[in-house]
Amino acid sequence: MGSAIAFGPSYKLPNLLVKAVCASTLMPDRQFQRLVKLLHVPLDSYSIQAVRHCISVFPDAAVIGPVPASAGMSFVRNDTMYNAFQDGIRLLAREAGALDCLAWNEAH
Repeated sequence: MGSAIAFGPSYKLPNLLVKAVCASTLMPDRQFQRLVKLLHVPLDSYSIQAVRHCISVFPDAAVIGPVPASAGMSFVRNDTMYNAFQDGIRLLAREAGALDCLAWNEAH
């Protein structure tokens, strides 16, 4: 293809694939239980905007910094920032449930 895939999409695309596999009715429960633990929230404009005003409670909020209203997957520039988002989202998810389903699925 000639060029490397950008950081954000390189993490988002595999997570969307794993999400689809987990949602399949063909997935046996035992494999689902093992695979779902590896799933991250795909970081895109929907999921980032869903947590934009909660960043201050994230353990590594300083790594992320202020999130603009227009932030999308290209806002996440490296592993450190990606992990800071995932850790913060895990913290929120303990309270709110399935964030990706709320942020992405409900918006569509």
